[in-house]
Amino acid sequence: MKVQKLLVSVFFITVLIACKGKDDSAYTVFNGNAQGTTYSVKYISADGSIKKEQLDSIFIAIDASLSTYKSNSIISRINSNEDNVLVDDLFKNVYEASERVFYESDGLFDPTVAPLVNAYGFGPDGKINSLSSSEIDSIKSYIGINKTQITEKGIFKKVYQQSKLDFNAIAQGYSVDIIIDFLLRNNINNAIVEVGGETRAIGRNTFKNKRWIVGIDDPLQKSDIRFYTTAMLEDLSLATSGNYRKINKDTITGNYYVHTVNPITGLAKKTNILSVSVVTKKCMYADAYATVFMMMSLDQTKKFLLSNPTVQVLIIYQDKKGAIKEFKTPNFPKP
Repeated sequence: MKVQKLLVSVFFITVLIACKGKDDSAYTVFNGNAQGTTYSVKYISADGSIKKEQLDSIFIAIDASLSTYKSNSIISRINSNEDNVLVDDLFKNVYEASERVFYESDGLFDPTVAPLVNAYGFGPDGKINSLSSSEIDSIKSYIGINKTQITEKGIFKKVYQQSKLDFNAIAQGYSVDIIIDFLLRNNINNAIVEVGGETRAIGRNTFKNKRWIVGIDDPLQKSDIRFYTTAMLEDLSLATSGNYRKINKDTITGNYYVHTVNPITGLAKKTNILSVSVVTKKCMYADAYATVFMMMSLDQTKKFLLSNPTVQVLIIYQDKKGAIKEFKTPNFPKP
């Protein structure tokens, strides 16, 4: 499972900043740092009065609940086996969404994969452990979100103390949704929000009377080609996952590990899938599905999509001869 968010580069074609349109609407941009990455909030509104400090306070609240890098966060307290940890609504929302995708994906999406994530060097301490097959099997025995629960009183419980959580494969998408909800509550209906590459757009770029334009990285990372394609979004989210950047090497064994760790096999091996871009309504689900499809074969993803027609994807992969190919659903947003 993806554990440290792939910082897929997302760019916005519109470059107007804090200027006025014919209807006196202002185009406003806020950029900042949060969750170990960067964020960008761009909106068009005649009466919006958002302050950057308000956005930063939202990210602080999310980290206080979901960040494994904050020792006093709710998730860190759970991971350290503190008794009777009461979860908040932020935690509960992400947990319940993770449960949904866990069952939809037959266990491929699983935030309790954290012990394997840490073992492959993608956790907070960055230390790689050389794992034998028996050690992997031992860790897998206490992986499974179905071995945890939130009680009716909001207390988090788990069967095994060794179980640990990591919401990095869904939390940044959820953060985007939280920011969008905040903008909507403040009468801002035309905006685009990006956190660490995960993006959601509402309304349109009314300055140019068209949908918001987002760029998707070229997974081959050619020096002269930054973007593989673009997508136009209106009231949609886009998240991209890939294994072409976050790779760890075990200096003892010489093995390379990608950051998408499969909780079923316990392995962190590269596949022929180079990158997956997913478009859904809510960003946290686009974020989660992008991780899932990185672990599925192309045929498995196609089968999944038959039962989930609202999910749109662009998958870039290598065929058996090493040639670069793509699979794209018919309704994936056009450039």
